Amino acid sequence: MLAAPAGTFLRVVHLVWASSMKAKFAFAALLVACAVSITGCHGDPFASFDRRACAIQSGPGKFDPQHCPEGWTLYPAPGPTFKGTNIPSDYFYYSWVDRENTLGLGRDTPIINGTGSDSLIAFDPARKQFITLRVPYPMGFYTRSMDGRIDDPNGGWKGRGVWAGNNNRVIWHTEGGKSTTGFVAKFQVRPDPLAK
Repeated sequence: MLAAPAGTFLRVVHLVWASSMKAKFAFAALLVACAVSITGCHGDPFASFDRRACAIQSGPGKFDPQHCPEGWTLYPAPGPTFKGTNIPSDYFYYSWVDRENTLGLGRDTPIINGTGSDSLIAFDPARKQFITLRVPYPMGFYTRSMDGRIDDPNGGWKGRGVWAGNNNRVIWHTEGGKSTTGFVAKFQVRPDPLAK
């Protein structure tokens, strides 16, 4: 599902931005090794960088990730924005990469948590589309963590899933009141609606 164009290597990464030269060169080395890289960022949840679009392909300038603004593509998040701006009103606390296809959307699918929208939001770089997985009940699913798990490698979609915790510090303010307790939600995607 996440196939890169022929002759390229698609690698999905999560980077922590830092101002140190060491971090800049580590990022540049990653870009040299991969034709297309995808990273999580603040504001727009994902950005991709395609080295093939850069005017400078050799020399010292290729190691500076700021030398090629034409190589960057930002993917705005689905959902509402603050009035009069393009700033998303959702809060993307954490990004995670499903390296083993535990969710069922394909290997190396990047996922962010829509902390303010009761959801996990996956991104399909091949189609350049977001897929929103929402927790309908109880309202107030405030996730800041997720991880994939394969319980049965031969069990198909039933043997795997992505788990996300409700990490609200004041859980009694969510739907259900004082008796509400925290929970972990399991997300699974069937290969088709009638799959058993």
